[in-house]
Formats: sequence, C-alpha cells, structure tokens
Amino acid sequence: MSARILVFSSLVVGLVWSGIGATVPAQAATAVTVPTIAPAPVPAGGKVLVKARASVQGEVKIVTKWISVWNSAGTRIVTRKKSAWLAAGTYSVRTVVKYRVRKANGSLSGVLQRQRRQAVEVATTTATCATAQDAERVRIGDTHTIVYWKLYSHGTLDTRGSNYERWKYPLCGSDTQWVWVEFNARGKSRDTAWTE
Repeated sequence: MSARILVFSSLVVGLVWSGIGATVPAQAATAVTVPTIAPAPVPAGGKVLVKARASVQGEVKIVTKWISVWNSAGTRIVTRKKSAWLAAGTYSVRTVVKYRVRKANGSLSGVLQRQRRQAVEVATTTATCATAQDAERVRIGDTHTIVYWKLYSHGTLDTRGSNYERWKYPLCGSDTQWVWVEFNARGKSRDTAWTE
C-alpha cells in the first residue's frame, strides 16, 4: 500500500513540475494615457499643429482618437478632429481616445474610452533661427508658410532646378551651417529638412 502511495505522489509532483495544474501567468498590464500637450512657440502670425495623441502599453488597439478645442472665450472652435492648427493664445483641449484591449484568449474587448481635458498655451517667439529639433518638425508636403512657422525664418533661395527649389534657413548657434529644405514645383517640401 505504501508503495502505491509513493508512486501516486511522484506522479502528482511530476505533473505540477511539467506545468499541468500550474498557475496561468497573468495577462500583461494594459494602459492608455493621454500625454500633456506642449506645443512649440510660433512666430508672429504663425500657427502650430496640435494632434490627438495617446500613449499605449500592452495589447491595445486604437479605434479612433480626436480633439475638440475651446478658445479663451469658451467658444468651441474645433470639433472632433484628428488635429488642428492653433495660433498664439490659450485654449482648452479635450482629447478622446477609443480603444480595445486584446484578452488572454486572443479576442478583443468592447470599445473602451479614455479622455483628458487640459489647458494648452501657444506662446509666441521672436526667434529668427531654428534649432536641429525645430528642423525635425518639417514634414513632406509643408508649404513655405508652414516651414516659416516651424523654422522662424522666411529663408533664402539657394538653388533653383527645373522642378525644385532648395532653400536655406539660419541654424541657431552656427555661422557655417544651415537648415535646408527642398520644395517641389507646387511649392511644397518634397523631403524632410536637414542640417549641414
């Protein structure tokens, strides 16, 4: 009888160590947060692009995200847009993020929602040169006006080709290097900016 008990006990221990009957690991933590909006300053008459953003941790699928914006007088000037160009001033920005979480069995949860309302100030600047960080904000498709808002200078035409123009903009802290942007025949940047 004792031999049978010993064999049965050994079998149970073996099953536990092999993973049968072991505790299933907890599902990885998931989280969706709305970061603080901190727009770059703008030159006189300029605007800055504010986007609906979300920080995600874990198995999360974003369904949609948007912002609504109120000006200092309390008037809503933007309703449920993915982004908005804002001039200098103080605003209240509400960000709404709708998302779904992937469960341990692989299926998706119902639609969940995270939102945040925050005060956002767009400041003005008298800068006449750009930093390397400013140059990183230039995107393909930006017009001359938008590039001016981002680089704080109207720039100088350096080279004109058959279907493009290359402009240079002052780089802060340098007398020998510039921020360069190439525009296509329609007056839109055809690449990101670079410094050299």
